[in-house]
Amino acid sequence: MEISYDTRKLELKLDGLINLKRYYTNIYIKLYERLSALETAASLDLISHSPPLSRHKLKGNYEGFYAISVSKNYKIIIKPDYDNYRKIKLEQIKRIIIMAIEDYH
Repeated sequence: MEISYDTRKLELKLDGLINLKRYYTNIYIKLYERLSALETAASLDLISHSPPLSRHKLKGNYEGFYAISVSKNYKIIIKPDYDNYRKIKLEQIKRIIIMAIEDYH
């Protein structure tokens, strides 16, 4: 998939293992694995909805966004990079924006 980032600061934090370890010490290996899975998938429907990835659609403030599990608490929050992202089918999502890595619970 084609991946972009919500902010330049987030992009720098997620650039390479050294930065992942610096900013996400406790989860950097799993985070690296999840980011690699996103990069290699042709579309979002190829990211499993079962553990360990547990892709799921979000509600509330994040309606239309998706989350990918990194750990029990931390998730990668992504938004399809399309104007009509709330109506697009998973197999059509080939561009995403990583919005955040956070514990949103």
